[in-house]
Amino acid sequence: MKIAGPKHKILLAWLALMAATLLSTNMAGANTLAWVILLTAAAKIFLIFFYFMELNHAPRRYLLAAGAWLTVLSGIVIIPLF
Repeated sequence: MKIAGPKHKILLAWLALMAATLLSTNMAGANTLAWVILLTAAAKIFLIFFYFMELNHAPRRYLLAAGAWLTVLSGIVIIPLF
């Protein structure tokens, strides 16, 4: 069985998204640092960009623009927490 096929990569990305959702949902009820939850959300956004919006097949400048946008937005949200 080949695990690295395109359909399996999307399935693995989806499973990672579900795991991150469950993780951040469980952390929200505990005394958790807010930046950990927000970084989990940023990782989920990157997975959505890369696999479901298919930026892995787009020209590199689009992936870099999406990464820059995500970095700036995450910084704007997370830095005031410190």
